[in-house]
Amino acid sequence: MIEVKLYAYLPNISKSRRRELKISPEEGLTVQDILVREQLPLQIARVVMVNGRRVEMDYLLKDGDEMAVFPPVAGG
Repeated sequence: MIEVKLYAYLPNISKSRRRELKISPEEGLTVQDILVREQLPLQIARVVMVNGRRVEMDYLLKDGDEMAVFPPVAGG
């Protein structure tokens, strides 16, 4: 199982409207595939981490991975 966590306002604009997702692993599944399935605009997913490391959109996911997606943030 691949665990996906959406942070900040991302659950509100995702297809599932959930903060945490569990996705069955498939051969060739990428970070981008999951974002497209959740109907999240790719430009909004500014930081994507898998198992605590920043990855690109073409990163191949595997069973047991934990993926976190963060939108752009600003602070003072």
